[in-house]
Amino acid sequence: MKSMKTSIYSIHILAAFLATMLLSACGGSSNSPEGVAKQFFTAITKGDVKTATACSTKENQKGGSVAFMVGLAQASLQEKGEIKNIETNPISVSGDTAAVKVITTFKKDGSTDETVIGLAKENGAWKVADVK
Repeated sequence: MKSMKTSIYSIHILAAFLATMLLSACGGSSNSPEGVAKQFFTAITKGDVKTATACSTKENQKGGSVAFMVGLAQASLQEKGEIKNIETNPISVSGDTAAVKVITTFKKDGSTDETVIGLAKENGAWKVADVK
């Protein structure tokens, strides 16, 4: 009986650890729309499909769309070069939806790109819903 209680306790500890790791994969303690947008954008530019997926809504994860966005970002980096800076500016927050403008500055020539990331709250956490 004692070993069964120990096993259940161990399972609870493991579950808490895994939940913490999943939350820290995207958003963590600063679960703001800007923070999640920046973490997502940083992940796709680094080719990190796992983190980009963790930052995305369940709907956005369907059909390989996150992997596709990672591929597009990698192709853009081939053309424009290394990123110097990623800046986020909130556009709007209304209830469980938000929009954030991501401004990327490139080292090569100082040029910038602007991307709008739409976010939605999913299970209380901000997640990327679309990229425009």
